[in-house]
Amino acid sequence: MTMVLEKHGKILECSLDNIELLVLQITSTNAKRSVSFSNACCLYDMIKDDEHGLFWSLKLTTLFEKGVKFLSDLKTVTTEEIEKMDIHKKAAVKLLDNFLKTKDEIEKSLHKGLMSKSESPITKTDINIVFAEHLLGKLAPGGSYIIDANTKNKDTCRCGCGVYPAFESTGIGHEEVWHGHVDMVLSSQRGFPDESLCDGIPVHCYTDISDADTSEDDSMLSASLDETPCKRRKFETERLSSGDNTAVDVKPPTTSATKEDAIEQALAQTIVTSLLQKQRHENLESYLMPGILITPHNFQITMYDAENDILLCSNEIPLFLPPSDYCLNPRAVLTLWLVLHYRMFCSGLKLVDSYTLNKWKSNFKVFVDSKWEIYSTLLKDSVSSFSVAECMYNWKEMNMYTQSYLPGNC
Repeated sequence: MTMVLEKHGKILECSLDNIELLVLQITSTNAKRSVSFSNACCLYDMIKDDEHGLFWSLKLTTLFEKGVKFLSDLKTVTTEEIEKMDIHKKAAVKLLDNFLKTKDEIEKSLHKGLMSKSESPITKTDINIVFAEHLLGKLAPGGSYIIDANTKNKDTCRCGCGVYPAFESTGIGHEEVWHGHVDMVLSSQRGFPDESLCDGIPVHCYTDISDADTSEDDSMLSASLDETPCKRRKFETERLSSGDNTAVDVKPPTTSATKEDAIEQALAQTIVTSLLQKQRHENLESYLMPGILITPHNFQITMYDAENDILLCSNEIPLFLPPSDYCLNPRAVLTLWLVLHYRMFCSGLKLVDSYTLNKWKSNFKVFVDSKWEIYSTLLKDSVSSFSVAECMYNWKEMNMYTQSYLPGNC
């Protein structure tokens, strides 16, 4: 009997205990208005423990308890035992095994793909393609993804592999409220085209460049990003307790306005996708579903539970190991694999009591009040274009002048 994953033992043993998802409460939003995701306002506070004044969080290992146990068991699993698994678990194991077997080649492709040259400056579309083809897509169920068909500068993967990615409609939402096209959607179960877009995981890619304005002075995109202050959620925490629900002391993070906008956009996309899933699937065991905010340096996991109105956001998880930023971080690989297979591995909020869940509500439903029927019954997916144009002015800019007069509305 062969121990299939024994050679990956060190990677499978790496701890995910330092990954926390903080509980967020919305303080102001424009979710009632006809606004695209790029202009979504979703201001929030991190919820504090009343007694100790510290911030509440959930460990990734608690939310994905089933997956963490499964990973632990994989260290001694045999070929025969894998063949006896159900079809989805077997496929997940083979995806992870293949990824780890080809990790060196994947790292080379990522390095080539993320390198910007003066004669060929990198674009946001390039980054989306590289991550889709050589990282996220290789870990997603069915190895499947789609990239926004409306994206600029469509081309083959710049790493040299010659792959032309799958560009399709990624529009979700409703023209009367939050809506727009997600940068990328990853399969969460069977792979596209067998599953609906609403079953996928939204990915928002953040960079400090745009497709229309790319610096030719960057020798490596990751180096240029490292000089920016976008360290929004690299939380440094101290534990209040060792329980599953943890209150943590979070040192004030620094952020750029554009990174904060990216976080708000990722939260909005995750909320809409979760509500869309609840609209389409009435009998799911849990409606806690993830989204991913990724940069060439790191990523964050956003999660929203459409049933309990709970909004979560993780600390930043580095994609690569220092000092070279060349080798993939094993924690990042395992976290992405777990999250992309959340239907199998996420335990949801079962361990959180009803009293705590009530305190942790994000209050999204309260803020959208009159538009709740749209969010609960009329959301759309796979939309190529939305019929109602967004208002001509930016609600976030307007908020600077009206916030004191319109509490709770961006």
